[in-house]
Amino acid sequence: MITAAYVMSGGSLLMILDLPAMMIVIGGTLGASVVGSSLDDCYELGTLLRINFLSSEIRFHEVVSTLVHCARTARKSGLLSIQASVNPRCWLKSWNPTCRSRCAS
Repeated sequence: MITAAYVMSGGSLLMILDLPAMMIVIGGTLGASVVGSSLDDCYELGTLLRINFLSSEIRFHEVVSTLVHCARTARKSGLLSIQASVNPRCWLKSWNPTCRSRCAS
């Protein structure tokens, strides 16, 4: 809506879509993500992107239930208490069938 009003008032859409600025932002974000992650996480990036954008079997109720359970546990016992109950590398297996076969319980 804001973009449409901008174009209707005589502005150019190409002034908003600045390719060099987008490349800097996206490149910086990817660079910071790679530096802050392990090499195994970088190898799994394609799989995780495919799961996020192409998977249609996401069980949102289970995801919300897991997050609420973690939040309650963290509030009662502190943040470090949820490390024992949640494996960060296999958290997706609880709600995505693609990850269930790769992660051991």
